[in-house]
Amino acid sequence: MNLELYSGYNDDEQCWEVSVAGEIDIFTSDELRKRLSALITEKNADVVLDCKKLQYIDSTALGVLVEISQRTGLYGGRMILKNVGRSVAKLLKITNLDKVFMVVYGLEKADAETENANIGNAKAGVAKTGTKKTGNTKIGIEGEAK
Repeated sequence: MNLELYSGYNDDEQCWEVSVAGEIDIFTSDELRKRLSALITEKNADVVLDCKKLQYIDSTALGVLVEISQRTGLYGGRMILKNVGRSVAKLLKITNLDKVFMVVYGLEKADAETENANIGNAKAGVAKTGTKKTGNTKIGIEGEAK
């Protein structure tokens, strides 16, 4: 299974922005844990996880997200999931994790103003206007086939 992570710190919004592409499952979730842990250890800040290109997530990965959410909560930070697709949204609802994370659901049309308003309503100061990133990183993870 493939997972790609792109991360960077947004100085303007004072949050970690992490884009995930591919699948997060038992084979890739440990690397996700390590990477997100490293980010919040480097700098205590909110984590905004962009799920636009996320194709699949399993219970192991949900556990990692809960763990990271709890760790960010220790210093007053939050885990925000944005651009959540239907299948992931359904899983979050079934598990009641839609009440644990701030969730900004995906948009049919790429409407940046609406996205900014949704995120801004979720938490002031996280809206993505004039994003300036530092430390952008791409990680490719290859897992074993199921």
